[in-house]
Amino acid sequence: VSKIEAGRLTICSEPFRIRDVIKSSVDTLHPAASAKSIVIDVSIAGELDEVVADRRACKQMLMNLLSNACKFTPAGGKIHLSATTSNEHVVLAVRDSGIGISAEHVSRLGQPFYQVDSSYTRQLEGAGLGLAIVRGLVELHNGRLEIESEVGNGSCFKLILPLDTDAAAEMAPLQPIALVA
Repeated sequence: VSKIEAGRLTICSEPFRIRDVIKSSVDTLHPAASAKSIVIDVSIAGELDEVVADRRACKQMLMNLLSNACKFTPAGGKIHLSATTSNEHVVLAVRDSGIGISAEHVSRLGQPFYQVDSSYTRQLEGAGLGLAIVRGLVELHNGRLEIESEVGNGSCFKLILPLDTDAAAEMAPLQPIALVA
């Protein structure tokens, strides 16, 4: 996080199949989800294949979002990961049937060490850095993180990344925003 904030972290773009990163991330999280009887559904648009981005950073972002979804989804819940394209961007959306987040907290998510303080979330481990890392990495890709959530009805975290990070670096970056459903 400190490297991102200080501008000392750079990304190393390369072409890769985003499907491989998605599969690897889901496979890694599968034991934790299975332990809570959480079902993970994945849907990938047929036209989505190769992206130009930092593969390691993409996996880190996706793992952080999936891990949070698993952490905040009660036993027997569901996580849906979708990957689509829209206007020269890949949209990776992690939707869960978890506890949800109130509007007052959504805008602060992604700030280092910020954690929603409720009796349920305080029972769970974490330093409050996962979303800060996601936000920083997505911005290094000239992308953005969008958050939709409602208490009691789960959350959806969307990574919106250029299909070609190198080409997007020459254009104006997308402005990060947070949305509340």
